[in-house]
Amino acid sequence: MHLTRGEVNAVTNFSFLTQESNLAIGKRPPLEYFQEIIDAQHEEALRSQWIPMDKSLWTMDRYPEFLTARRELLAEAANLFLENLIKGSVTDSKPQPRGQVMAETDEDPREQEVTKMLELFAAHAVVLPQRDVEIYDPSGHLIAVAEAYWPDGLQPGRGEPTMLELDHERSYIERL
Repeated sequence: MHLTRGEVNAVTNFSFLTQESNLAIGKRPPLEYFQEIIDAQHEEALRSQWIPMDKSLWTMDRYPEFLTARRELLAEAANLFLENLIKGSVTDSKPQPRGQVMAETDEDPREQEVTKMLELFAAHAVVLPQRDVEIYDPSGHLIAVAEAYWPDGLQPGRGEPTMLELDHERSYIERL
């Protein structure tokens, strides 16, 4: 199944993950890693991300239906939040998911290092980059997600587009 950039980047295809979780998932099919989460007794982690619990939607051939079902869950949560806001019964500024969110309490050490490095760059007249940018080849295939990207160079008008990519695959270096 070939997906368009819009289908891949649909808001309903986004989840909040730690870098460690994202790397563990890799390019495995959702049916596989969602089932692992359930087997580990963390079904509420899926519910907290408004993942449809209908396992038949967790396959690539049902991806459009998965997006539709997730869109409905997200809309339901947003509407409930807005209703409670109108009623004045919201004591927190963010909607609560169905279940508990499982999150790490410590910021990723590598993310901290990248942030420190970019702060040093900025102190030396290098413009601040865009962060976590998807880099595509000319045919529209995702090559990498750059930790930092300077589309106009480190100093605009004085260089080429530049990126910092820490998780590159050797096979993509030439394409990058």
